[in-house]
Amino acid sequence: MKHKEYTYPVRYYDVDVFFRLRLNMLENFLLNAAGCAANEDNIGLDVFYPQHISWVLTHLSVQMSYLPTEHETIIVETWVERNVHSFSFRNFRIFLQTPEGRRQIGQANSTWVLMNLLERKIVNIFNEERFTQLQTFESIDLQRTQKLPPITQPQSTTNRTIRYSDLDYNGHCNSCKYTEIFLDAYSEWLKDVGEFRLDIIYPKEVKLEEQTTILWERNDSIINYQMNAENGQLACNARITLL
Repeated sequence: MKHKEYTYPVRYYDVDVFFRLRLNMLENFLLNAAGCAANEDNIGLDVFYPQHISWVLTHLSVQMSYLPTEHETIIVETWVERNVHSFSFRNFRIFLQTPEGRRQIGQANSTWVLMNLLERKIVNIFNEERFTQLQTFESIDLQRTQKLPPITQPQSTTNRTIRYSDLDYNGHCNSCKYTEIFLDAYSEWLKDVGEFRLDIIYPKEVKLEEQTTILWERNDSIINYQMNAENGQLACNARITLL
């Protein structure tokens, strides 16, 4: 089965001060679903990690009409849309489980690469049958973001050192951690959030003890975030669009 579903109850430690699901936990649920689906299809870390190869997220776009609260349950549906050159495109639908049934509250698309952890280089093997047979060519009504503009007039700039708690098993800052770092810099928009869209792009990895700079700016319904690496290069940037 090319479409797979996973259920996630929202626990007390998954919500924020506004009693809504934290964005980094929402992202974590999506990435967990992607990882579980890949393992079930025999293209996951169970297969690749012993070969020093790992999946790396390079882009994620999420649109939500509602953020669940504690004790609610969400269902994540996921599937591979297609593979192009060294990129794999995976989509998601997000449902809220209610006594009356399920109600769609969000959708997402993502872009992935396979990286050789020893050489830190992209591995291009998506032309193999084990990958091509998983393609559904089924898209969602959410434009895939390729690039975000740089911040030119930040309203705030802070420095942050990458610590042990930021890292994942790939030896770099975890994808979900960037969202948490950005919201530590500015989260005012979450107080009365309704429908919104998150776009986040990861052009460069950052590692333990690296000194980074966090910037943000807000222009009405658009909030931009940016992390610069120690050498000044863009490591990650994100945009929140309040709809």
